[in-house]
Amino acid sequence: MEDTRPHVLAVDDNPENLDVLIGLLEADYKLSVATSGARALELAARATPDLILLDIMMPEMDGFEVCRRLKEHELLRDVPVIFISALERVDEKVKAFTYGGVDYVTKPFQPEELSVRISTHLTLQRVQRELENQNAHLDELVRRKSRELAEAHDRLALANATKRDFLRLISHEMRTPTNGILGIADLMFECCPDNLEVTQMRPLFDEARQRMLETLENALLLAQVHVSKEDFHVDSIALERLLSAASRKATELVCDTGVSFDAPPVGEAQIVGDEEMLQTALTSLLQTAAAFSEPGSRVAIDMEGEAEFVSIELVARGIALDACAAESFFEVFSNARSRTAAESLGLKPPVAERIISLYGGGVQIESLPEAGVEIKIILKKHCPVPVQ
Repeated sequence: MEDTRPHVLAVDDNPENLDVLIGLLEADYKLSVATSGARALELAARATPDLILLDIMMPEMDGFEVCRRLKEHELLRDVPVIFISALERVDEKVKAFTYGGVDYVTKPFQPEELSVRISTHLTLQRVQRELENQNAHLDELVRRKSRELAEAHDRLALANATKRDFLRLISHEMRTPTNGILGIADLMFECCPDNLEVTQMRPLFDEARQRMLETLENALLLAQVHVSKEDFHVDSIALERLLSAASRKATELVCDTGVSFDAPPVGEAQIVGDEEMLQTALTSLLQTAAAFSEPGSRVAIDMEGEAEFVSIELVARGIALDACAAESFFEVFSNARSRTAAESLGLKPPVAERIISLYGGGVQIESLPEAGVEIKIILKKHCPVPVQ
């Protein structure tokens, strides 16, 4: 009968340590052992394990180098690696996560603790594979639907293309926050004492979780804007009221930076669009301006009216933006934002640009000669049709 138990590869140059691991794991797992990094890579390439227990201090090839090579291997890069080491320094633990480890256990370890950590990461690995299979299944459904609607209206064809982009978007944007969660969640919640190290890790976990939720929400909104643009509500909105509400919300979101915003200019301009969606867009663009501002500074807000459009200029001073990043700043799949002060905003800037464009406007961002940026927002005015 085929052995269906999870396959664990234990790597340690000390045979006594391996004996302890064998005694602990052999009843519940299909176990392979290696006493060197080279042998570990050979066994892993021959039969992909579900999880690897990896010692750091080994001759010839240490655990960090073994992990680095595993992550370069197409079939092994997703195998979770738990480092086991007598090294207790924080910098060694940070290095372990940097090289791709999902957990770090110090020797001498408690058998019950190690068992729980192994079980937890095997469960996470299984769930991740199930999600990948579901995504593959959804990809196939989208492709099949695209073939069925090949001769349909152009708008339906756009909807199907957006669905494919949406799946790619979720896969791409979730990877960074998910890796953060997988890397530190166990340190936060699995039998960890309340100490300084745990306290330092907690904000990282909270940030990754929040980033993932915001990415999902913004990705769904982005797909809606592309697929159902004709279905969004259009009304006449007082710009002063809209900008004031967005400014209040943005002030709450950036309160920890001390950045503030000028009072919105007084005016009677009426613009077209959905008030809730445009408030979301303006709030995100104010957040973007705050991201390029010196802590404690003020973002200037100016407004100019034209015949059919009104222009809002946000001027932030403090952090520079290079010209190349500015060109692709609002592109959905651009990595330019990740190299700027607005990296933490995720999809908010491109979603805001799509909403503004949906109602006939546009957004541009430019670097100022001195450090800082200028964000120009064009909104379409509401122009009542004259009664004949």
